[in-house]
Amino acid sequence: CVPDIEVETAAARRILPDQVSHADAAFTAGRMAFLMAGLLEGRPDALLLGVQDRLHQAWRAPLIGPVDEALGLAVALGGMGGFISGSGSTLACFVPDGVDADAVADAMCGPFRAMGIGAIGHTVRPLARGALIS
Repeated sequence: CVPDIEVETAAARRILPDQVSHADAAFTAGRMAFLMAGLLEGRPDALLLGVQDRLHQAWRAPLIGPVDEALGLAVALGGMGGFISGSGSTLACFVPDGVDADAVADAMCGPFRAMGIGAIGHTVRPLARGALIS
């Protein structure tokens, strides 16, 4: 979901605290194992844990808007974990085969549209072969 909200990278960086607690850093680093297991094994339970973050998402969400609502709708429709992409405002969600990715993307845009903010849902399919030089 790409809402029509500009979040400047510099502003998104300024809003972050200068220091984080050891507990928050360890929590987020520990989620990497869940993220990898979820991606490699196609485990929705692991992906839902793997996208949890205590380093930037909670700070950046207010710059974007109804992030929690949008990501909650994605999961309710079968998404396997959503997150703020980069500094925002784009939101992304892993969607397994058999789930209507277009419906998930559209649902994620719904809370923004309800606020009168334009939003476009996109779906893309990842490639497991890595980057290619053409």
